[in-house]
Amino acid sequence: MSSNTNQGSVVSQGDQALRADIARSTFSLNGDGITVGVISDSFNALGGFNDDVASGDLPSDLTIVQDDQSGTDEGRAMAQLVYDIAPGASLLFHAGGADGAAFAAGINALVAAGADVIVDDLSYYDEPWFQDGVVAQAAEAAIASGVTYLSSSGNEADQSYDSVFRGVTDPLNTDYLWHDFDPGTGTDILQEFTLEDGESIEVNFQWDQPFASAGGAPTANDMDVFLYDASGSLILASSEDNNIGGNAYEIVDFTNNTGSTATYNLAFGQFIPAGGPSVGRVKYLDTAGGTRDGEFFMPASTTISNANAEGVLTVGAAFYQDTPAFGQTPPLPEDSTSLGGTPILFDTAGNRLATPIVRDAPDFTSVDGTNTTFFAPGEDPENDGFNNFFGTSAAAPHAAGVVALMLQAKPDATPAEIEAALEATAIDMLTPGFDRLTGAGFIQADAAISNLLGVTDGSDIFVDDDNIVRGKAFQANQTYTGELFSNSDGTNSPDDTIRGTSGDDNIWAGETGNDIVNGNGGNDLIGIGTGDSTVTTDSGDDFVYSVNGGGGTNVLDLGDGVNTVYVEQGDYDITTGSGDDSIGLGTGTDIVRAGDGANIIYMNDTRPMTGDGDKDILTGSGDDYVQTGSGDDLIDGGSGLNTLFGGDGADTFIFRSGAYNFVGDFTIGSDTLELDSLAFGDLSFFQGQGDNAADAFIFVGSESIGQVSNITVADLNNSANFS
Repeated sequence: MSSNTNQGSVVSQGDQALRADIARSTFSLNGDGITVGVISDSFNALGGFNDDVASGDLPSDLTIVQDDQSGTDEGRAMAQLVYDIAPGASLLFHAGGADGAAFAAGINALVAAGADVIVDDLSYYDEPWFQDGVVAQAAEAAIASGVTYLSSSGNEADQSYDSVFRGVTDPLNTDYLWHDFDPGTGTDILQEFTLEDGESIEVNFQWDQPFASAGGAPTANDMDVFLYDASGSLILASSEDNNIGGNAYEIVDFTNNTGSTATYNLAFGQFIPAGGPSVGRVKYLDTAGGTRDGEFFMPASTTISNANAEGVLTVGAAFYQDTPAFGQTPPLPEDSTSLGGTPILFDTAGNRLATPIVRDAPDFTSVDGTNTTFFAPGEDPENDGFNNFFGTSAAAPHAAGVVALMLQAKPDATPAEIEAALEATAIDMLTPGFDRLTGAGFIQADAAISNLLGVTDGSDIFVDDDNIVRGKAFQANQTYTGELFSNSDGTNSPDDTIRGTSGDDNIWAGETGNDIVNGNGGNDLIGIGTGDSTVTTDSGDDFVYSVNGGGGTNVLDLGDGVNTVYVEQGDYDITTGSGDDSIGLGTGTDIVRAGDGANIIYMNDTRPMTGDGDKDILTGSGDDYVQTGSGDDLIDGGSGLNTLFGGDGADTFIFRSGAYNFVGDFTIGSDTLELDSLAFGDLSFFQGQGDNAADAFIFVGSESIGQVSNITVADLNNSANFS
């Protein structure tokens, strides 16, 4: 078994997009002890394997169980992506072969070779869509033996026509019962479409009959497919196999080589002389896409066969640049990623099911469009010299690498547990919850591992579901009693990673060290010391405080509860959610990004009186109170009704339309009112009256946007006070 922890000359951007890099460092994982099998067209037909080993992009002990010398080595590119995510995993490869039987044999061979995870990116369009064929059955058998099996959903988007069969006769050809494409009151047995010069169709056609190749009953009727010219009279291509006793499949491919755009017509019908039951449902996938603009075209599912098998983890694709790690939230699916929803109408014996089965596919979405050493030629959007691998064929091996990390973290995890953890922690992408284009959403490695281990986020020290403390800084099997310390005896220990439970935890990271703390759920009390700390909490009402004065450079990312922060020394980058938060700051140089609650941000009284660092404060739409100290501070109260005190120092207060700010201690010549999307000429000034007679009010038109305490209009109405 490989135990490598390094990566090669090029690292997939998917490592960052899926947070696999964070998962490896947080949990000390690399996939060691896990074997991943890859099935694709070929591995070393182009002869680049040795170069990949030399550059560190693939391990030397990778086993090629069977290769094919006629492919593009997409399997080697897939293996590189698995290796980038799980560089300690052992890798196997088997070519898919010429047909479904060879593909199924490849699955069985990888299981026999010890694969814990198998990932494929192949679809054989002559495998049944409405029934589990031999490939789907082999994948399901692998899953039953404990293998986690992943498959790419496909890259056909919704380029499929799917309809009940509406049989009509045509006096010009009475041998056929023709499909009526018109779903309304009219009749049209021709589906008209256009092809530009050089454009093609590849119509893979099936209907609701079982396949003999699936091992049960064969097809009992016969259908044929025809391509006509614009007039609908001249047959340009056809597929007229005798399907009786075989498989319910026909294929027509055609390319427009006329030199100009031309119109064509598609037709298909049941061959009446062959007999058999009436056709109930018809479906075709145009893998070349030429019929996409066709008359009566009804976009439908394109996730089929092994990608639609029971228990297979079917993977959609999102370009890495369209994911949160690269600035896009929520992540966006690739336009080409296949749509799920193809029903299973027959069991493997060929019996029609009383109720069709519609499986959840795809299960989730992974990442594509990332760097490899060679694949695919000509794809380099970053112009960094490395080819980028697009499509669900790239997304699936990324996900397989994540599964390898998960299995290293929990070797006895079942395929169902792996699936549940990935789906429970995926980032929703389109409609809330599951949808048939992106599944449960975009997977995140660290969150999935945390979920698998019984917590909602990742670390190597945590409390499991049985309230037993696990991890290197605790004594083994110490019973959790409600308080977590950075060492089992309560003393401090440097550089700890501590995970709370979903309940109310009291967590102390010790007086020293660079600590990572996640309170998980519940209302947590978290103490951090003098090192560089990172604190994350969930949606509970959390209290984060500095121990022995604190220090270091710290990041606090708090959830949507009502949070309290009390720190004295050190620099802090604080982000909170939508709750009404109380944040007491100390002497450091701090950044605060508070959410939309009614927040109170102030200088705590116990901080050393040695001078305060500069503060950069931004709040949301709530009515906030902000008070800073002696530093040069930037204060932006957002869009609420805010009360702001800058203290000593040269402070800047942000004013904008749609908000109202009361500034309690503006100093002429030192402080500044910064205008957001406003000009000084937009402002008018009025002296207050009554109890507010000492204050100056600022208006934009009829809207009052602020009040500055203890200052006259004569002193304030000067462009030098504004920026």
